[in-house]
Amino acid sequence: MKTSLLQRIEGFYEQTNTEKQATLGELLQTINLAPKEFIESFHSEKFDYLNNLPIIYEALSNDLNNWADFFLAELKRLIATAKAGDSPKRVLTHLDELSFIDAEIFKHRDAFVAILSAELDNPHRTFRYYAISLLPDFIRQDDTSATNKLRGRLQDPDWRIRYWAFKALQDLDKLSSTDRLSVPDMLRSKLVNTINFQ
Repeated sequence: MKTSLLQRIEGFYEQTNTEKQATLGELLQTINLAPKEFIESFHSEKFDYLNNLPIIYEALSNDLNNWADFFLAELKRLIATAKAGDSPKRVLTHLDELSFIDAEIFKHRDAFVAILSAELDNPHRTFRYYAISLLPDFIRQDDTSATNKLRGRLQDPDWRIRYWAFKALQDLDKLSSTDRLSVPDMLRSKLVNTINFQ
């Protein structure tokens, strides 16, 4: 990768929107010249050290015709890596960066929903939280199965999960007349950190 491109990536968040788009375009073009080599190099890095991961994901999300399979594999890899480690949050926080994907044209949208929905049953609350965080970006409006599974988290034993499930259903405009956030949970959400997961 050219030194000039690496420097632009390092200073990405100080760039104007036009400059950012140019950087993303050149990054994508560079990766597409040698995709296999990129993936091998990408997978050799630990998540802790991928400071530019959001930028890479955003660049690749602009070419879903070529990178849809990569993103599906990446979701599975993130979850598997988090399960194998002792600090799942350190890995799962990168799930938020998959929100760059345009669900409307993503061929693995339903597979994403199935994988994330399964994590709603994970006994570790951190997995449940990050699944809830990403699901609203991919659930179809007519997907009653996934929506109802998300609704089931309103009865979660952890109040933070109940709170975020409620917010997710609210964002999806899928709250039913019986869906409620209890007064204690509402008060906690205003007084206590709602994303204190490890």
